Amino acid sequence: IPPKGIAEISPGESVRDSVELLPKEVRRYRLKPLEVVYKDKEGKDYVKASNQITIDVVEKPSMEYQHYKNAVSKYLEYAEIQTNNKNFYHAGEGYRGAAECHGRFGETDRMKEFYNKAIESYTRYVKIMGENEKLNLVELHRISSSQRIIAESYERVNDFLKAEEFFTLALDSYKESADKIENYEERAGIESQIKAINAFLLKAKGKIAVDHGDYSKALDLLTESRGLFEECLKERTWDKDYEESMDKGMKEIDLIIRQIKVKPSLELTLEYPRKLSVNESFIIKMNITNKWNDSLHNIGFLSRVPEEFKVDEIPEKISDLKPDESKIIEFKLVPERGGSFKFKPFYVTYGDKQGNNFMKSCDEISLIVE
Repeated sequence: IPPKGIAEISPGESVRDSVELLPKEVRRYRLKPLEVVYKDKEGKDYVKASNQITIDVVEKPSMEYQHYKNAVSKYLEYAEIQTNNKNFYHAGEGYRGAAECHGRFGETDRMKEFYNKAIESYTRYVKIMGENEKLNLVELHRISSSQRIIAESYERVNDFLKAEEFFTLALDSYKESADKIENYEERAGIESQIKAINAFLLKAKGKIAVDHGDYSKALDLLTESRGLFEECLKERTWDKDYEESMDKGMKEIDLIIRQIKVKPSLELTLEYPRKLSVNESFIIKMNITNKWNDSLHNIGFLSRVPEEFKVDEIPEKISDLKPDESKIIEFKLVPERGGSFKFKPFYVTYGDKQGNNFMKSCDEISLIVE
């Protein structure tokens, strides 16, 4: 993809652009990729070549489950070479491949490590491309794709709020691309992408609702998401990876919906001071309401506070909570350092009469410690 022409450059002005190359074979290239043809105000022609660059082209690795450690090694080698070549989009592909390999074999910590590296690489790519004020449609599409992949990566590491943020950014980018396309077929393709991103966004929002225990809202969001996935797969042919991702999304939604339909609903409401002082204890009050149609049992509490806080008191278990019954409990915490903090301080565990156990997080709180 060659860069667009520039009508005029004023003295001292600089213009940033890019060129996308497609190598034909795997090897090291030393080349001057561009020649710039330009004129002065008298109409005299000039030509200037770009500086010489060195690019290492390697074969893109693929997943080999029989030899997955070898596959991980190849993905990481690919990512490192692409990073050295400043091809951060393709570096992200390498790290994402390594993460998926580890994920397939249950190696969660390594999976998270390489998804975070993939996020970092794609973010660098988006930042660099965003500095160019004159992006062509291919570049806009690549930015949108990067934001979608960043969102998917955050979802893989269970950061659903970040996933929601980047699916929303991807959606805005695809809409911007659609507004600039006049060709009917190309526009229809972008509109299908918009529908698919909407499906992923609704799934992320549904997971956030599940985490908050708002199962009615989650069910609505996930049902709508699944419907959009089905429409997308019927409307057009997608590339294999993207189609598998949508199919996997539908199966995941089906599983979550099955779990929601049998999961008792517990409502948690917090009261707490927003501004605190170091080493002075404070109280978080939690109002717990049973929104289920049967009693809940063995309601216990787990603390998940940052290391800057000490938990002084955690309430005893509540043995039973009848339908629509509420109880207010108190947690005493002590901040040991100053700063601004956002976190979910507690998880509530509970069971039904069949002996099934469940867990729900409280909402995130924001505190300023002075």
